[in-house]
Amino acid sequence: MNTPKNSYHAHFDCFSGAAGDMMLASCLDAADSLAYPLGGLALFPSHESTDVVGGGGASSPSPSATTNSAKLLAQITHDLENGMPELKGEFALSTKRVWRGMGRIAARKVDVESVYHHEAAPVPGAVEESEKETEVDSHHSHQHDHHHEHHSHDHIHHDHSHSHDGPKEQKSQKLRPHDHSHGHSHGHSHGHSHGHSHSHNSNSQSNLRNLPQIKEMLLSAPPTHIPPLVASLAIQSFTELAYAEMNTHGADSVESVHFHEVGAVDSIVDTVGTVLALYYLGVDLGSEKDGEKKQCAVSCSRLPLGEGSVWTDHGLLPVPAPATLRLMVGMPTCQGPKGVTGELVTPTAAALLRVLTGISSAQENNSSKSHWQPKAVIGRPPCFTPRAIGLGAGTKDFERHPNVLRLILGDDIQSQSAINEDLDTLSDGVGAVGKEEKKCTENSLLK
Repeated sequence: MNTPKNSYHAHFDCFSGAAGDMMLASCLDAADSLAYPLGGLALFPSHESTDVVGGGGASSPSPSATTNSAKLLAQITHDLENGMPELKGEFALSTKRVWRGMGRIAARKVDVESVYHHEAAPVPGAVEESEKETEVDSHHSHQHDHHHEHHSHDHIHHDHSHSHDGPKEQKSQKLRPHDHSHGHSHGHSHGHSHGHSHSHNSNSQSNLRNLPQIKEMLLSAPPTHIPPLVASLAIQSFTELAYAEMNTHGADSVESVHFHEVGAVDSIVDTVGTVLALYYLGVDLGSEKDGEKKQCAVSCSRLPLGEGSVWTDHGLLPVPAPATLRLMVGMPTCQGPKGVTGELVTPTAAALLRVLTGISSAQENNSSKSHWQPKAVIGRPPCFTPRAIGLGAGTKDFERHPNVLRLILGDDIQSQSAINEDLDTLSDGVGAVGKEEKKCTENSLLK
């Protein structure tokens, strides 16, 4: 793995919302907007993208396997599978071109196909309650036997991606990249269950990982696939999620928090994949030297709070969902597009943006104070020169506005103070010229 030479500032424009897959898609799309071949990528067969005409038109392989985005997608998949071998065979990444809104804005859509069908974890306490019920019901085994026979039939009917009998059968059903081109609805839905969650079966939870497990995977990842800086930022993102869940559900510690959707493989792929993509695009992801940290060169617009409610594994919740709202504390927000209800910012995206924009550093700088003490930021990009633009599409297609997230890569950054000094100098110069002209005019009139 070669280190990218460019040093860009990345600004995420989240006017319609933000989701993990939208952030990853915007990075891939920005790669094709660069004026040069993307460097730092290994040489191996690239994955082909899929272009989709319209909303439900026929799809066909694109001859763009040598484009920056195709190479970057192949690199990210390669790094995830080899840097975090626990994920190998559990997911497949693919992209397609879609159009959003009444203005038909073209954007890139990323699909993370999970072998577990994006299964959600049971809510806190559900497992314990289930175990208690099992203990009570064990005293009535003659009545429970018939229930298990019917229940087993239900499992066979609904399970299309993994087995409940053990790892051996699960392994035989591992996914190969791009086996499916259809999308999933996690882009703007925190509480999806896809019709069934099997939360009563302990084997179904094998694909869901908590914070200690995710940290271990990233810390043990070879730096040739997952650079330490990328691993650190990803761990910080999942730690932010754990704090949000801990406060929301009253858990004893972040280590004891059970992730729900965000612990599934697609959320891990979205999080680590986005940071990897930014790394390969040459975005300045900061550094840590002699105990001092340099913040990432990443900013984001105001995040739309949204309105209405959303159905989750916790039942019907207000928007933003409790954990997501905690992640947005200290971040600039706005109302969001008019007439749109439902969740606009997912917890995965909120955690990523919180870390990348430096909000989460408040915890480290004020360890004796509340975790949620914010760091002042402005929801606007810096004064820079744009070099590349990427558009990542969400799953929903709103009628009056495009459901896309824009990524702007730029350099030649100037601080506002430097610009103000230039303006003052220019103003002084204009003033001096004015005085000279006035003196010349007076002299002419006196002659």
